[in-house]
Amino acid sequence: MTGWETWYHYGLVVDRDQLLDNARLLLERYRDRSGFDLVQLDDGWQVTYGAWWPNDRFPEDLSEVTAEVRAPGGRPGLWLAPFMVQPGAPGLGTDHPEWAVRGEDGAPILDRHGRYGLDASNPDVVDWLRTLGGQVKTWGFEMVKLDFLYLAAVEGVRHDPRVTGTEALRRGLRAMLAGLGPDLYVLGCGMPLLPAVGICHGNRVGHDLAVPVLLREFGQPLTEGWTGFHGVRPQARNVAARFALHRRWFDADPDVVMAWGSDGATPHGYSIEESRALATLAALCGGPFLLADELASLSADERAVLEHPGLLDLVWGEGFRPIDLFARVDEPEVEQFFAQGEPASLWLAERSGRQVAALFNWSDEPATRDVPDGFAGARELWTAATVDAPTLSVPAHAVRVLVS
Repeated sequence: MTGWETWYHYGLVVDRDQLLDNARLLLERYRDRSGFDLVQLDDGWQVTYGAWWPNDRFPEDLSEVTAEVRAPGGRPGLWLAPFMVQPGAPGLGTDHPEWAVRGEDGAPILDRHGRYGLDASNPDVVDWLRTLGGQVKTWGFEMVKLDFLYLAAVEGVRHDPRVTGTEALRRGLRAMLAGLGPDLYVLGCGMPLLPAVGICHGNRVGHDLAVPVLLREFGQPLTEGWTGFHGVRPQARNVAARFALHRRWFDADPDVVMAWGSDGATPHGYSIEESRALATLAALCGGPFLLADELASLSADERAVLEHPGLLDLVWGEGFRPIDLFARVDEPEVEQFFAQGEPASLWLAERSGRQVAALFNWSDEPATRDVPDGFAGARELWTAATVDAPTLSVPAHAVRVLVS
């Protein structure tokens, strides 16, 4: 799954023209890359959560949109949160409030945003989910991203008290898949890892990344995009901790790749070095690789990151191995998954018979990294320099990639 998606630039106000304009640019710029053609419409197309039909920024029949994406050669994808309901949402929220997972007091269990999850131990909910999946298939989408899936598994009172949260989640997803059919790629998000096995083709292995546009609007700290809760560095820790799951449990999804804002006009954007690090992380993960900027707004330097032939050669394949995963803290190994220090800095992978070494510097100062055995004389991907020394200087918030 390689292509582009709407959420990280357009958020909840995405419209049809924005989707199609980016689809055309994507397919024009990556026409020489077979399979780089997914165009995924994310959150913002629907009336509200639980009312899964198009709002007034999209046609009543999303088949029109999927046809327009396909016309230049794209594959349409769609975001859904099938278990999530906004209280009072037209249709589901007003007609079937009894479908919620409830607390001991009988009230729906709400998440921090005030929304509740559907109880898939209820056969009526299962039927509704199957029908919803069938509607998505009828619209003609070839990929679905199913989000906020944990809401189906929250602890609470269910229609069938014998059903656990995990089993309710899997029942609901199996019903969705029955409606979607066998040909759609299913990407899980906001999903416990183990219950995704055998159901989701791909699954998120970290958090949502910081959104430069939203950070600017909400006045978040400039460092949020690198070290904050939604930053690149914590994402690297998550991805490295779960490296062994890729292509064993599912395709590991590291979230999106962004480069917009490096010129400083958007102070919350990623620098060129940070964008290179994020793009390298996502490529070596081996799973879905989705761009998320407004493609027409990218500068020449930003495009050079996202369209670098050497980077694209690394996309979609076997996963990487974080060599120093447990070497960067003094605590027991499990502490590495929660440590606030630097993630693993040496990632090794293989692509098309060639060996790849990514030397990351997650710190705020330049660092020196040892060149791994077998990479003497290798060409560095981002600078095109030849490695002729046993060590390599890596700038702050950067990566150097050796291919041998």
